[in-house]
Amino acid sequence: MKAGVIRLCGATILNEKWVITAASCAYKRNVVGLIAGDQVNGIIEESEVRGFAKAVYYHHHYRPSAIANDLALIELEEPF
Repeated sequence: MKAGVIRLCGATILNEKWVITAASCAYKRNVVGLIAGDQVNGIIEESEVRGFAKAVYYHHHYRPSAIANDLALIELEEPF
């Protein structure tokens, strides 16, 4: 994927500091930004909460060339 390309992926909020998503959504990304409560892509809504990843932890058996173990935990910089 080229630099500067935005990838939209789903995720599950585990608690105020942790999110789980597909590892392929965050792999080799310089910045991982998150939006919670987004209803319509491309439109900033009052209900949205935005944040950034402090760290991304990939499943220890994740390989970009395979579908298996495509999981990542994202630790947020600030709580949602």
